[in-house]
Amino acid sequence: MIVETADWPSASMLIDELEKAYYHDSFVGVLSDSDLDIVAIYKGIFAHAPWWVYWLMKLRDKIVALFGFEKSQGFSEYSFNGKGENSAVVIGQKLGIFTIYNLTVNEMVLGVEDCNGKVKISVMKTHEKNIPKVCVSTLVHVYKKRMRIYMNVIQPLHKLIAKKMLSNAVRMQRI
Repeated sequence: MIVETADWPSASMLIDELEKAYYHDSFVGVLSDSDLDIVAIYKGIFAHAPWWVYWLMKLRDKIVALFGFEKSQGFSEYSFNGKGENSAVVIGQKLGIFTIYNLTVNEMVLGVEDCNGKVKISVMKTHEKNIPKVCVSTLVHVYKKRMRIYMNVIQPLHKLIAKKMLSNAVRMQRI
């Protein structure tokens, strides 16, 4: 299998938030290029959403705006040229819909927050039996009941989208 469901990485910067999260998941795939830095890996995954994801995000924006959620602002608002450009990103910078919260050599934590809740994404380089892998994890904190309802509706789609985007990145050897 190209991408598998995984346990939350114990070395993740978000491990302490796991217990209090309303929702969390992790997916892992093999890296074809272990020399890519963590930002290039993030871009290799998130800059190439399938057309139907863009369509679903537009539909989502129209529906959730009625309930006080912020618009997603799209996935790819920046260029993705791979190696060599990634030292320019900084904590606090927006990459598409997410803001960079933390950045190390092996992990990038991004997120988005509004009055309804907070979503955090971890993209982390790992190794298993000397095989370089990437683990993409999602963590959701709920502030209001409408976020809880939203998460219950969106969970199956989230899992499908997360697996598909990571699978595509691995299959196309962007990461």
